[in-house]
Amino acid sequence: MKKEIRIFVSYSSKDRELCETLVSGLNEHLANRDSFNFHLWSDKEIDFGANWEDEIETALNSCNVALLLVSSAFASSSFVNEKELAKFFKKKKQEKFLILPVLVRKYDFSQFEMLSSLNFFKTYQSDYGFNDPGHRDKLISINWQKVKRQQKGN
Repeated sequence: MKKEIRIFVSYSSKDRELCETLVSGLNEHLANRDSFNFHLWSDKEIDFGANWEDEIETALNSCNVALLLVSSAFASSSFVNEKELAKFFKKKKQEKFLILPVLVRKYDFSQFEMLSSLNFFKTYQSDYGFNDPGHRDKLISINWQKVKRQQKGN
């Protein structure tokens, strides 16, 4: 039986286009895995007319991974800080919960106390020895292999 991995994608609405690009690429990359069913959830899944706060709360409670798309807009969002990050760090302390911060725009996150202790994935290819943006799929694959190894340990 495949293990279900529910990934909550947290981002600023100012980074919506980046989020949609990343989620689309990850959905393609993670489709049809032998051992896992991945479900990436973002607020784009909230139906028109639904209570958005309830929908987000339900997704926060049911996820076992948080993918944080970090930028200055993300860091300055009171909703992200008060609702989402607080919940993620509480879950991290209470259970085996994985937080994956991705730096999507240049930002000095060292002042962002909640996140500064986490190891960030930076989307700048040259930081990882790749000069061609076409190698981004390889970067994503390497990092998702790490997620799979950690989830197998659960």
